[in-house]
Amino acid sequence: MVKLIWAEFLKYNRTFLPWLHVILPVGIAVLTAVFGLVTPAYSWGSITSGYLQVLGIAFPLVIAITCSKAVELEAEAGHFQTVLANSQRKVLYFIKLVNLMLMEIIAVCLALSVFGLLYRSKIDVPYLAFYGYAGLLLIVSTVILYLLHLVIAFLFDSGATIGIGIFEVLVSALLLTGLGDSIWQFVPAAWPARLMGTLLEMLQYPDQNPIFAQQILLWLEVAVPLTLMALILSIIWFDRWQGRSNEE
Repeated sequence: MVKLIWAEFLKYNRTFLPWLHVILPVGIAVLTAVFGLVTPAYSWGSITSGYLQVLGIAFPLVIAITCSKAVELEAEAGHFQTVLANSQRKVLYFIKLVNLMLMEIIAVCLALSVFGLLYRSKIDVPYLAFYGYAGLLLIVSTVILYLLHLVIAFLFDSGATIGIGIFEVLVSALLLTGLGDSIWQFVPAAWPARLMGTLLEMLQYPDQNPIFAQQILLWLEVAVPLTLMALILSIIWFDRWQGRSNEE
């Protein structure tokens, strides 16, 4: 399994994907931390909340770009013939998903650790646990987005995948307002950003934790079965996929 994951990663060596998962999170973390340090009028909570929610909002588009490029590499290698001729398609799909998720884990760890270390002087809370929970929620909440965009990327071209990613960014930002208070748990694109906001509110207003915990519990009740269903259905679909119609 490790060799297969490494072989998949080697495909991305000469693309922008590894750098996207390093330079982008580190760059945003540094800029936000510096902004927070030079503007003492803003509290740690407001800077951190804005930073985490921006990460959550940006994830759908970053995932769309990542999945699009990963699939286009397969298209460039003989119009998916390597995939279509393989008898272990389920394994290939799972390996591709795992590889993309591993790159996301690296990006999330960099984004949170760099920001936390640079902005440490502003922290008067148990920040390690907080950033740990934030990273876990970011990663778990985006699995379904990877599944969605992988399927779209295999079915259509990069334009469709990135277009949907842009739409998801707009939806995510919109549902951060009061409009999303009662429906965000049912909209996967809104999960990362809303979870970041809820987590920080739990830290800042511990007396209201039962309310916030109930919101996260409702999200779990929706997200876990929906993500598992998406994983199973996407694997079954990919095993029977016959290629893009415009390339057959």
